[in-house]
Amino acid sequence: MRTLRAILIASLITACGGIGGGGGGGGESDSNYAGNIVVDLERDHIDSGDINRVSLEVVDINPNGSLLKIRLSKSLLYVKGSATLFPNREEERPTTPDERAETENERFLVFFLYPGEAIGGDFVSLTFNVKGITGDKEGFIEVDLDNNDPSIPDSQEFDANSPRFTAKERRSIYIDADTSEPTPTPTPAGTRTAAPAN
Repeated sequence: MRTLRAILIASLITACGGIGGGGGGGGESDSNYAGNIVVDLERDHIDSGDINRVSLEVVDINPNGSLLKIRLSKSLLYVKGSATLFPNREEERPTTPDERAETENERFLVFFLYPGEAIGGDFVSLTFNVKGITGDKEGFIEVDLDNNDPSIPDSQEFDANSPRFTAKERRSIYIDADTSEPTPTPTPAGTRTAAPAN
């Protein structure tokens, strides 16, 4: 009886892909696994007009590739030409978002990542800059990672109006309003303003 029970338990573990379902070891053991993300900001408090560096690391990329989807508050603007793969490494190379889109309330950047681009087949680091363009106490950067669908062309896989976005990581940025413009001195009460010349 004990032998039969042990066989049944072993069969169940094998059918489930091992203890924990095999999802923690990487993309190859789970077709629904896109990878892991780590997000870091140079600063979490900036002034309007300042540029801020965003750093991301993606590990265990799915064998079919992954969509790195980044959502920005409307108070932040991607700095064109600032994205770099593998910064400060021999492999460092400029890159650009594969998709840039925006809606009334948010902006999106999308990068398609593939194992062939990764160091050791499973590690990609990416940096890019954003600029604070207006004061915002609730500015944010959110990141999602989804599997690439090889049956759909990359150019058709993302739609900003239906982004299928679930934030895996979120970083808040407080943006102070621009105070560089001088505040007009109010005219004292009772002071007569000269009429404009004809």
